[in-house]
Order: sequence, then structure tokens, then C-alpha cells
Amino acid sequence: MSCNRFNVNALSFALVLNMKSRRLWQCCLVFAEATRKPSTSKTTKKPMSEKQLKAFQEALKKSVIEKETSLSGDDSLPTDEKAVAQQMKEFDAAISSSSRQKIYIYCLIGRNLAKLKGGKKGKKFIEFVHGYLPAKQYSKSQIYFLMSLHELALEYNKLMYVSIGIGVLKSKFRIVKQLLGEDEQFWRG
Repeated sequence: MSCNRFNVNALSFALVLNMKSRRLWQCCLVFAEATRKPSTSKTTKKPMSEKQLKAFQEALKKSVIEKETSLSGDDSLPTDEKAVAQQMKEFDAAISSSSRQKIYIYCLIGRNLAKLKGGKKGKKFIEFVHGYLPAKQYSKSQIYFLMSLHELALEYNKLMYVSIGIGVLKSKFRIVKQLLGEDEQFWRG
């Protein structure tokens, strides 16, 4: 008999007995929770093989766009908080029309997010950001990732000009940091 069937049977048995004692009912629930099998739906990530790591490193290097990138509007950082937030909203709109400059624009959004973070903490900061950017697209983890991406791009300039997808960068961010550190001369150039 599996643990899950046992849990259902134990709870059914408790209901059949028409238990009125709240404490006994809570004990049954605690027992059922304790005997449940751990979830096996989560897959653990396998580390990249040396061959996969080299291939990813080469793909990352090849995706660098060498020509200077610029937006149609002003991309310098405003001093006013509202102007910074409004500019961030404009950058978000520019992402959909830009095919090759997305990481550059995401880095600018990360810069603006870092500027806005200043004195705000936790939920207040996230709520403020969601007033300007769609919450569905910019989760808390995405917001902090973009700030980290901008910080890393300040150190390794060519990172802003890669044409690899933001999802790939986010999912392999630790590996990207490692690869950038190993080949500083190329990425800082």
C-alpha cells in the first residue's frame, strides 16, 4: 500500500468514525503530512560537461555585436526619481521593437532599477517598480537579476552587447559570471 493511498484511507477512516474531537483530527492531518512521500517532480540540474561549457562559451562570444548600440531616445540616467521610472517604462516598450539590442536595454533597465532602489526596501521597492513595469513580466527575482546583470556589465562591458536571450542569461547566470572572469581580456575590451 502506497503512502498516498494510506493517507487518503486514514483520512477517510477518520471521517467514517465521525470524529468530533478537533485534536484527534489535527493529529490525523499531521500524521498524513508526515507520511507523505517527498515530491519527485522537481528535477535537479545536472552540471554542464566540459564540452557543453566550451560550446556555451563560444556561443556567448560569437553573439557579441561589435558595432555601437544606441537607442532612438536619450539613454543617459536622469536625476529625478519619476523621470528614471518613466525612462525605465520607455525602455521596456523599446525591448519589443529591438531584436539585437535587448540585453543592452535590459542592462539600462537594471541601471534604472538600481538607482530607484536607493532608499526603498523590500515590498515597497517592488510595488513601486510594478507601478511602472508589468508585474507579470518583472517578478521580484527578475528585478534583482536585472540589477545584477547591470552590475556585471559595468565590469565586463561586452556583456551588454550579446544577442543571447535574457532567459538563457538568467538561467545560466552563475556560469556566465564564471566564464567572464576566466576571459577578462575579451569581455572588458
